[in-house]
Amino acid sequence: MESRKKLCSLNGEDSNKSREKPDKLSNLPEPILHHILSFLDMKYVVQTSVLSRRWRYLWFSLPFLSFNYVVFLKCLESVSPTYRYKNFVKFVDRVLLFRDSSIIQKFCLIWDGIDDSCNESHIDSWIRVAIWRNVQELHLNFYPINRVFEFPHCLFTSKSLTSLRLSSGIDDPFSTDVKLPVLVNLPALKILHCTSIDFSMNGDFFEKLLLGSPSLETLILRDCSFTKSLKIFSPQLKKLKIRYCCDQDFVIRAPNLVIFIFVDFTRTSISLKSDTAPEIVSLDVEAAYQQGMPVWEDGGSNRMIKCLKELYNVKNLALSAPFIEVISELPFELKNWPTPFNNLRCLHLQTWLTSGCFRSTMFLLENSPNVETLAFDVYPEKEYLENTAYGRLDLSRKLKLYHLKFVEFHSIRGCELEYLEVLLKSAVTLMKMTLSISEEWAATNEPKLKAYTEEVLALPRASSDVTIEILDNSTIQKFRLVWEDDDCDSSHIDSWIRVAIWRNVKELYLQFYPKNGAFKFPHCLFTSKSLTSLTLISGSEDLFKLQAKLPDVVYLPALKILHCKSIDFSLDVLLLGSPALDALILVDCIFMDCIFMESRILNISSPQLKQLEIRCSFGADFIISAPRLVKFYWKGLMRTECSIENQSTLEIVTLDMDISPFTGLPAFEDGDGNRMIKCLKGLYNVKHLKLSAALLEAISQHPSQLENWAIPFSNLRYLCLETWLTRGCFQSIMFLLEKSLNVETLVLRVSSKQIHIPNMIEQGKVLKLNKLKYVEFQEVIGCLDELEYLKVLLDNAVTLKKMAIIRTSWKQTSWMVSKKTSLTFFTEDVLALPRASSDVKISFS
Repeated sequence: MESRKKLCSLNGEDSNKSREKPDKLSNLPEPILHHILSFLDMKYVVQTSVLSRRWRYLWFSLPFLSFNYVVFLKCLESVSPTYRYKNFVKFVDRVLLFRDSSIIQKFCLIWDGIDDSCNESHIDSWIRVAIWRNVQELHLNFYPINRVFEFPHCLFTSKSLTSLRLSSGIDDPFSTDVKLPVLVNLPALKILHCTSIDFSMNGDFFEKLLLGSPSLETLILRDCSFTKSLKIFSPQLKKLKIRYCCDQDFVIRAPNLVIFIFVDFTRTSISLKSDTAPEIVSLDVEAAYQQGMPVWEDGGSNRMIKCLKELYNVKNLALSAPFIEVISELPFELKNWPTPFNNLRCLHLQTWLTSGCFRSTMFLLENSPNVETLAFDVYPEKEYLENTAYGRLDLSRKLKLYHLKFVEFHSIRGCELEYLEVLLKSAVTLMKMTLSISEEWAATNEPKLKAYTEEVLALPRASSDVTIEILDNSTIQKFRLVWEDDDCDSSHIDSWIRVAIWRNVKELYLQFYPKNGAFKFPHCLFTSKSLTSLTLISGSEDLFKLQAKLPDVVYLPALKILHCKSIDFSLDVLLLGSPALDALILVDCIFMDCIFMESRILNISSPQLKQLEIRCSFGADFIISAPRLVKFYWKGLMRTECSIENQSTLEIVTLDMDISPFTGLPAFEDGDGNRMIKCLKGLYNVKHLKLSAALLEAISQHPSQLENWAIPFSNLRYLCLETWLTRGCFQSIMFLLEKSLNVETLVLRVSSKQIHIPNMIEQGKVLKLNKLKYVEFQEVIGCLDELEYLKVLLDNAVTLKKMAIIRTSWKQTSWMVSKKTSLTFFTEDVLALPRASSDVKISFS
């Protein structure tokens, strides 16, 4: 595949060879390529234009436009908000300007956050462009500067718009007030989704919006504000979802409504007209808590019972535990229920283990004579359960469950026998009952689990064909937890880890940061016999390391991969107890137990270790003892010393070393060069070597040690070097080439720091490069010192086959401007250089 512009064959190379391998992706039809690009933000879509001629103008006709301010900011985080704002606006304007006149199928704008509040005039103009291009799907997520936005009239008279999503750019309580026109005519609109929008200042406009959308099928309202009473009249509406639109009274008339989802507090009132009978309903209410007890709003029970009475036609019903509990407070209403749920086939209940929830559940089953599938999710509310325990319930009743065939209980906690007893003795056609044990309870109560299982299996059954299946020991292949919130609770994480270990987890990924910055891991984690991969990452910024408290004894016989980031822990204890460890990755970690030792030396000893990656500065030196080590990556500051023992197996090494931040010329600390030379001397068997520019500059300050180098890099085949355009880097590169007699591939890359001291490179260097075949010179800026590199290589590489020169993608440097140097002249100078190999082909890109 072409990943960059074709190389210019300026030295007679046959250009047809570049066509020998067809680019299958680029040859796909344009609609398919458009579909692929539809998953990307426009920032990345525009960047694909550099891939090849086929892609250069492809985005001009892309019908899916997505502009995300957060994605755009990734490369502008360090600049001022004003600069970010102007560049984002300029980018969107230019994309819309250069795009062709084809229709826009989907236009998505996400511009969130108070710090970079957006300007209404720009959004207004972008909306008008989208409407003018007959946009079908419009998604707007933004927060205007003054909190109020007046949408253009053309938005609400579009004949092409099928989906409209309006969202405030930030969370509540900062909803966006909108000013809307009087006239609405959206004949094609099928989906309307509003989040954190305040319609209250527009009177009854939202009702007019619904009346002006005769084809509307899906309506989703979340955190929105209206006038006190909202009438939702929509003849074609099939799905309605209302979430947290508090203090509202909803009157719903939708004769074709199929799905109705309601999530709110009990102070919200729902009224369904007689011709509105949805088939699939989910009702989830929440309660405020005081001292562990739920507190309901006045009249909350009446409002919920009134809503439930109107669901006579429901076929699939899901109710939350608070809903079931609140309706239990009016037992007279439940006893005199007017109309049973005769069409109900599937009932899904979340329940607390309380007498109130039990009574409401029995009421629902009594009034659902044809229910076939029943599912329970047991929700533990510890404080509430302690104050409203079961007590003595009436278990003598027998329900008429003649059609119930399947029962599922999720998160069983050992207190549900009353439910199970009633169901088993009442369901005469029951075929299967599945009980999924709560992971937390099963992990800490294994003896009780066995006794509980025996009690369940001993219960009497009305159906002779029923099969009871208890799920309690399923293996977890991979467990991944990412919790970056400041309110991270250590007790929950501890229990989740225990459950994962109890389920013989193989891959465990934990990214979190507890409230006090320290976490004591459960002992079972470090004695797991199944764990093969362990990743521990601090969920906070790198400045705040997670202090991991480990047990004294660690034994992880199957662990092969250990990845730690921003963790403060005892590494030697972990390594000693992980005899099968194959890969170790340490990023921004510290080891305080080592730093406080007098020797300040960290020993990394592992007999089976093959891959080691270190991306941090310990504040201490370290010794690596890994006789099977093959790959080593080290990124850090040169004030740290590294000693590698038993290096004979080491083949692939990257030393990405740096120095403390500097301005102008780099300043090295005492001993930087010596420490790097000592490390290099141990790499005599390496086959693949990559070195940073700072390291090359540092070792050049010790020419006597380089001249007296004892053991050459005889096995080295691939050499990749970052370089500054300085005499020091040039000398170190010449030294490495002299000691790498069998190197076949050389990659040179000019550092992005652009440290350049003109005319500091010695000329006329003679080398023995008898095996060098391929050279790639990256980020070339076109100066004379780069020309000297190329001259030395072309003069001495007698078997060289190909040299690729890739120009820089940076902005033009002041040096280039002052010398009025152009890459055209540089290209001519390179092609005029003498060559030791007659077969070499030079290409530019």
